Amino acid sequence: MDNEEITKWIEDEIVYQSQERLYYLFSEERDDSFGWGNMLKAQLDCPAEILRAKSGLLIVGENGCGKHTAAYNAVEYLCSGYAKSEDPEGAQYECVFLSSLDLEAVIKDFRDVYEYLNALLDYFEGKKLCLVVEDINDNEIGKEFYRRLGQFVCMYKAREELAHLYVIIIAEDEKNVPSVLRERLTLCRLLTPNPTARLNFLRAQYAFLSTVKEYLGEESTDELCGEIVGMTEGTSYSQLKDIAASAELYLRCGGEDILEFVKTQLPFKPELERSDNSAINMQELLVQLAGIKAQSAEPEEEKPKNDFKVAQKTAEPTREEMNDQIGNMTGFELAADLFSKEEAERLVEKGRKLQNG
Repeated sequence: MDNEEITKWIEDEIVYQSQERLYYLFSEERDDSFGWGNMLKAQLDCPAEILRAKSGLLIVGENGCGKHTAAYNAVEYLCSGYAKSEDPEGAQYECVFLSSLDLEAVIKDFRDVYEYLNALLDYFEGKKLCLVVEDINDNEIGKEFYRRLGQFVCMYKAREELAHLYVIIIAEDEKNVPSVLRERLTLCRLLTPNPTARLNFLRAQYAFLSTVKEYLGEESTDELCGEIVGMTEGTSYSQLKDIAASAELYLRCGGEDILEFVKTQLPFKPELERSDNSAINMQELLVQLAGIKAQSAEPEEEKPKNDFKVAQKTAEPTREEMNDQIGNMTGFELAADLFSKEEAERLVEKGRKLQNG
């Protein structure tokens, strides 16, 4: 393996691209209405000897829930704000970003991962380093990378003569991170925003908010935001940001029924749709189910006992078998089985009418 080739990869790809990315990150103002940025800064705001005992963060969550925003707030503090704290060395952290795209561009054999990762860490010898890891594939190279990274984290923590290595891993979940690495990182699990978080996020969208005030009046702003919050249960921050941007454009182009337009921008539809011939309204389905449950609770008339014995009793299906059977049924089949075919068809027709307005 050519050391010059590895050094060229480090300088031309990893370091250069990381510097460009940091410049972009530090030049924009990030929204922290969800609060994770301030929480992570608070965790990092400590004397150097305490921070050194911390190996990093494992930030997990679905796409669009704010993982990168949270990580970038931590990166910004380590690379710019930490030098103002109680660090006796007064040195900021260097920062590089690393993904499977970077690794697999040069590494074809997973056994070469160690050489590249070791060379990257040696490149920053004597300097405090924040290594941001994201989008690591679940393949041989990705697994070997995580395994080797765990070894390096342990080594850097044990040897005080080495400069501090702080790792930030961004992933959808923690299942692919080996325990030797997972146990040394602080887990931060980010969720889709609740109603309060969605409202705060909408109020932080300056362009959207100012446009609503301009076209609908300031008194309508809170009411509109509240309506949108009620319509967007289950959306992520990035999806909510897209909805706000589209709504702003719609208003500026002369659109009138803003709520109807927002419905068209939702990443999902409120009714349960099936590919056969069903569009069943779940709320009505639940009402019907509640009625059936109430009826089943009424005591049944006592039936006369049979004087003869049944030769063989049919075995009752297990809970797992029933769950599998129900899970494989379409919405139409489930409604027909619960009520009747005619009632299921009525529900389908009503669902279609609701969808068509």
